[in-house]
Parts: sequence; C-alpha cells; structure tokens
Amino acid sequence: MPIQVGFIYEWEGNTIRVALTSRDYIPGLGDLLYVKEGDRTIILQTVSYEGRIPITPISIQASSQNVLTNISKEMGVLASLFLEISSINNKPILLKPRRPPRLMQPVFLLDPSDSEALEILKTLSELTSEKKDDASTIAYLRAGVTWHGGSKYVREAGFKVSLKNMLRKHVIIIGQTGSGKTSGLKGLLLRYALESQEKVGWLIIDRHGEYTEGYSSGKGFIWYMNTALHSNKWLSNVEIKAIRLTTSIDANKDKSYHHETFSFVKSPLNASSIELKEFIALLERRMGIEMTGMLEEFADIVSNIFYELGKSSDEIARKISSVFISTDNEPNGNLIALIPLLYANMVVYEREAQRKDEKRGLFKILVDRGIYTHHIRIIRRIILNIMGWKIRREKIADTSIMGKKKSIYIDVIDDSNSIVKVNQLLKDPVSLVVVLEKFLGKLGELGGPETSYPWKNIVSIHGVKPDSVGEPGVVFTSEPGINIDEIVNTIENGNIVILDVSQLSNEQADLIALTISRKIFENRLMAGVEESARKPVVAIVSEEAPLYLSPDKVENPFNPFARIAREGRKFNIGLIAITQLASIIEKQILGNFNTLIVLRTKSRSDIELLKDIGVPSETLPFLNDREGYLYTPDLPIKEPLPVYIPAWFEHEDDIRRIEEKPSEPDKGKSSKEDLKSILL
Repeated sequence: MPIQVGFIYEWEGNTIRVALTSRDYIPGLGDLLYVKEGDRTIILQTVSYEGRIPITPISIQASSQNVLTNISKEMGVLASLFLEISSINNKPILLKPRRPPRLMQPVFLLDPSDSEALEILKTLSELTSEKKDDASTIAYLRAGVTWHGGSKYVREAGFKVSLKNMLRKHVIIIGQTGSGKTSGLKGLLLRYALESQEKVGWLIIDRHGEYTEGYSSGKGFIWYMNTALHSNKWLSNVEIKAIRLTTSIDANKDKSYHHETFSFVKSPLNASSIELKEFIALLERRMGIEMTGMLEEFADIVSNIFYELGKSSDEIARKISSVFISTDNEPNGNLIALIPLLYANMVVYEREAQRKDEKRGLFKILVDRGIYTHHIRIIRRIILNIMGWKIRREKIADTSIMGKKKSIYIDVIDDSNSIVKVNQLLKDPVSLVVVLEKFLGKLGELGGPETSYPWKNIVSIHGVKPDSVGEPGVVFTSEPGINIDEIVNTIENGNIVILDVSQLSNEQADLIALTISRKIFENRLMAGVEESARKPVVAIVSEEAPLYLSPDKVENPFNPFARIAREGRKFNIGLIAITQLASIIEKQILGNFNTLIVLRTKSRSDIELLKDIGVPSETLPFLNDREGYLYTPDLPIKEPLPVYIPAWFEHEDDIRRIEEKPSEPDKGKSSKEDLKSILL
C-alpha cells in the first residue's frame, strides 16, 4: 500500500513545500517522494526540512512537563522537482519536470517495500538503463535514506550500461576516505566478470595491495572473480594476472600462485622495458625544468653515441648498443643506469686531468653545453635514489708499476635492493670496461683529447690482458624480471592485470604506471582509430588520480594520463580515476570524464563543484558507504541519479549459488540467461 507522508502545501520556483501528515515519517536529506497526477508521476527529492510549534513555548501555562506533547506541531519538507515519468501513446518516457504538481496533491514516500513505489523504481530502471544485450549492472537505484524496508537497494531497479561504451569515455569516482570507493570498484569488476559479454582489458594500479588480499584462502575478492569468470562463457578464457613488484630476483621462485584463471607472481622489473621519457616526466616536478633539461641533454649525448655504435660493423658494438637503445629506438632504463657510472668512471678523471684552458672527453662536451660537475652530481644522486640503485667499487685487475703492485678498480651498479634490474653489462666489471672503451671510441670523435683512465686498456674485446687474473669476456646476460611489454600485451588481449606497487616508493610506482600507460596509448595510436575500435576496450584504474591529473602534472607533454583523458576514447582506452578531491584535478581534464560517481564527501570545494552538475549539495556529507549519485550525459535525462554501488562482498550468496549450480553437459559454463536467473 502506498505510504502517504503529506500533501503539496506550497511551491515557488523549483522548490516544493510538502506539509507532513504522517506521524511515523521523519524526513531525511535525499529522500525521494512522489506524486501521482493523471498520467504523470512526479518524483521529488528532499533538500531540506522544517518543523515548529505554532505557539511561543514561554506563553504556555503547563500543568505538567509533558504538556507539549499534546500541542499540534507543524512539520514540512522542502523538495526539488527531480524527475517525471509521463505516458505518450501508452509508453512511459522520462522527463525533467517543467511544471509542479497541483496544490493539495497527496505525496508518497518512494519506499521499495511498497509495491507501487517498487514499480516506479523498476520503470526508472528501464528508462535509464541501456537496452543492449551486453549491458551490465553497475549500480542500483537508491530511493533515499528513509526506507521502511531497511534494504540498501533493490535488485529489480538496477542501472545498466554497456561497459564498453562507458569505460572508454572515462569514469571518475569521488569520495572521502572510507566512503567505499575501492570496495565499490571491486563490486563493479565483479559484475563485469558475471555479466559482460565483451572483453575489457583492465590495468589496476594497486598502490595499497588491496586487490590481492586473501588470494589463496578460498575466499575474498580474487576468489569471487575467479568463480564469476569461470561461470561466464563469454569471458571463460579471461585471465587475472597479479604482479607484485619486489626487489628480490628469486621472489617469484616457489612463491608464484596459479589457480584457474588467476596467477600471482612476485618479481622485479627489467630496466630495458622502462624508457627515458617516462623518467624525465617523473623528474620534472622534483628537479625543475632546468635540471630536467640538463638530464635530457646528457642522455641525448650518450644515446647518440650508442645510436652510432649500433651502425658499426663491430658485432660486439652493435650488441652493446641494443642493450641501451630499445627496438623502437628509445633510450631505456639501462642508459639511465649508465649515467651515474659515466660520472664515476670518466667525468671524475677528466675533471681532475683538465689543464687551465683545456677540458677533455665527456666532461668537455657537457661543460660546452652548460652542464657542470655540480649538475651531474645532482642528477647522479637523484637517479640512484629514485631507482634504488647503488654504486659498488670492484677490482678488475692487478698491475705492476715500477715494481709496485697496484689494483685497478671500476664502479659498477648494485641493483640488489631495487625493483628495476639492470643488464649484466653494468654489473660485471670487465664487461663494463668494454662498454666504456667502445663508448670512448665514438666519443673521441667529438670530445677532443682523451684522459688516462685507470681502467683504460685493461680489457680488450678478447678479455683481460695477460698481467691480470682470469679469462673473462663480455657478459650479455639479459636483466631478470618482468618485461613491461608482456604486461601491455596481456592487457591488450582483454585480460585483467593487477599491478601491485604497494612495496615501492611513490616515485617508483609513478614511473611504472607512466611507462605502462604510455605504451598502451602509443600501441593504439600506431594502430589507428579504426583498428583500435576492433580491439577490446582498455580501462586503466588509477587510485590517487591527482598524482597524474592535477594542473601542474597535465602540462607535462610526457604525461600519458593527460593524453589518454583527452584522446583515449578515440582509441578505446578509458581511465577510471579515483580521488578524494575532484577539485584539485585540472578542470579541462575533469570535463573529459563522461561518468561521475559521487560518494560521501565533506569537502566544501568539491561540493560546490559538483553542485554545478546538479548533485544535491545538502546530502553529500550524510551519505552512507557506497551511497552516492551517478551522472552521465548519456542518460536520457541529464540529472544525477541517486544510486547504491554494491561492494564485492555483497555478492557472496550469488557466488555460492554459482559454485553450487551444476555445469551444463559438455559445456561447463552457464549461459547468460542462467547467470541472470541466479543473480536475480
């Protein structure tokens, strides 16, 4: 039976005053009310309330303390015109109300426990949801905060969209700490696994290690995802690959985990898959434009020499070049690691050997370009600090000078405590000497007189000279760890990659996130718009979105997140940005997010910003976890809808039922219809 709470008492502009008549109803901010008027159902949204006693209390001659309970009270609700369901040719349509209901019309609470209210919610669901077969439920319509039924949501009133269409146009989730952003996003992932008929490639940048918790315990989010994917015949071959980046080379041995569609690997990253441009983008805000420019200039000098070595007829020179220059002709992480070694093994000696008016070698070239010793020291220190590398001094030979024995040393890279592992050329002393000698051969054509380096002429391409110990040669062993291209290919094929960077510094995590995102974007850019349209949508999930999208970050031309936000939808790449503060994201970038999910927030700047698109500012501070508003211009009505975002753990009964359901003979997978019957 409809729950009447009052009647239309007064209206002015968009504000409707409802006089309350129900003794049981206490209004709540965000409550939805409705009025039936012919073929119109007008839905009102509570924005404020008022109540008073119609006499001055001090004038009462009370015979007892409880006398006020017998005095008539006046209570009312201030509501705004929200939505209207009208009928045209016996078909319901959704409108923005242009005229208020008549005065004295009864007002009812849109409570799902009432059958009439439930039918209204179901109609709203039909009118706002996409009708495509591959539409997935991303939220449930929320009828306010005061419900007699006590339920958070009703499944019959789901909000369904084509995930492919929604994700490629970018989604932002806004809410303060503890409002349910991550648990709600996990719920969205789970509903993708349960319902989607099309693959989406997911890159989840997990900064807090929240997505892989309890992965081997037979319960938890990953177990739910495994079960859901296994049940969905359209996604049955989708893999979930979790990668926790660690410093130990052996971390992936005997510690990897594989179960059905899920694998969990702990591993470092190899330096050859990181490119210089991401490192420069990362450093610009730490070192400033001038110092970053000097690093870029230094690296440009070094990389040009390796480009020339790559054209050499000397096979070893070409192989050395390929270690520092990637197949796409970009300087990589190994070249970044070489820069501190060039300072320690060349520049230091060149600077000591300079005469009054004569500079030598690499030092001369750098100084001629305005890069001095103190600049190089700063660059060296920052590279080692960010990447977690150390410099280790190694003995390469013992020589005899005028009857006195002398040991020859060289500085090499120690990457034992870094998640980025460099090529053996930079860790093996003799191999490094060969690299430096090849480097000097080309440098001599540019830098004038050379310096007498202690290590020079100790090693030839055939090994160590006779007065030294051993018979070492050049070691070209590839660096250990996962290659970023493998991660990108996994995502491009419509799989889910959870990149756990919880053990990294913020700068290391940023470097990895920037590198992978740029490679995904450039792959699609090279493929072109038409070819990208035939590939799965890629969704990049970024928590702490202002790290990449604040005004000072988006100006950097090497920031792939800003480019994806502006151009990604053309190439089927979307961002899911999660933030506590939307107001610190650059405004033009924020305008590129097609779907906004707004959860609880008390930030005054965010409340004012969101008010401009119609989100009720009065309700935002008082929402419960995962209660919020969903706004997208793709809706037939351009209004924020009150929604509830179910968490992943609220699907426990669904997952248990799927596990218990017998598989179809010869198929082993449930059909879409079976899944719908289970979920509903």
